Amino acid sequence: GASGIFCFFPFPDTTHMFRTVGRRLSGLGPKHTKWTRHKDLANFKYSQWDFSADSYTKVKAILARYPEHKKQSAILPLLHVVQEQTGGWIPAPAARKVAEACECPPRRVYECMTFYAMYHPYPQGKYHLLVCRTTPCMIRGCDSILKTLCDALGVVEGETTKDGMFTIGTMECLGACVNAPMLVCVDYSNPPSYKWDYFEDLTPETTLKMLESLQNGVYPTPGPQGSRRLSEPAGGRTTLQATPPGPTETGLDDRLKEASTAGARRREKAQEEWRKLSLY
Repeated sequence: GASGIFCFFPFPDTTHMFRTVGRRLSGLGPKHTKWTRHKDLANFKYSQWDFSADSYTKVKAILARYPEHKKQSAILPLLHVVQEQTGGWIPAPAARKVAEACECPPRRVYECMTFYAMYHPYPQGKYHLLVCRTTPCMIRGCDSILKTLCDALGVVEGETTKDGMFTIGTMECLGACVNAPMLVCVDYSNPPSYKWDYFEDLTPETTLKMLESLQNGVYPTPGPQGSRRLSEPAGGRTTLQATPPGPTETGLDDRLKEASTAGARRREKAQEEWRKLSLY
């Protein structure tokens, strides 16, 4: 029972107890600690962090969208502003600055940035490659794409290459299921602008080709990396083989005119009957 648990794990409160026990049982390592505790040496040089003049303009515009008592609604867009300014990650002092702007406890900001995969509480490589691993992509071989990237760069999921060029990670559904497997390439290296491009229909071979292009300083063309156009059927069209006929070719115009004429006649008849009734 509960008393037995407290005998074995004498923590001062249940929240701390279950958090610690869960970490020990799940075997989560340094990567998880970074996300939950937000401790990283890179944070120290940002101890006096503040929004730039351009960022403050964006902050004011974002806060103006919400009522005074609903400033917490601006947390997510303000975190994007931070990442645009810092080059793709959110230092701890910047998170506290967002909390000040939204007039909320810092934990509210930390809850958001550790829940959503698009926010990064530690520095990323120039190119952050995030492989989708939800069901359609998994069925289509996303694991082989992730393995290809990790083997080629000598890293594991969640790590950054020693030269700071690539960070490899995963995300849940990115909404391009028909073009599975796919990944998104994020580049925050030129703040405040950034790239967020989809590379779809991947194979281990096309993944390596994309990787080599990035290593050589040539940004590959986003979209399907196979032969098909956008999300058309992989084997070619099976419907709409020819241009569909227009309204005049199908006689639609004539049918519309007939319907309009019939409607006008019905209205005239109804008005005539109403006039007869009004005479009584």
